[in-house]
Amino acid sequence: MVQRLGISDVATAHGIWKQHFTTYNQSLLALRAGAGFRFDTREYWDCIRAGASDFLRPDPAVSTHVCSW
Repeated sequence: MVQRLGISDVATAHGIWKQHFTTYNQSLLALRAGAGFRFDTREYWDCIRAGASDFLRPDPAVSTHVCSW
């Protein structure tokens, strides 16, 4: 997303995000409303969620607990 938005590096992107995240409390809003970036919502979520399956796995114990409510 850094390259897509035309930002030079991750550290600069982080600074832009942090400045506006404190106001909007959502990364998408911080980048759009705060920093004024324009981008496709689907593209944003695809980028943000890329690789999530490498870190998230189903947990039967959690599923059992949640379904018990």
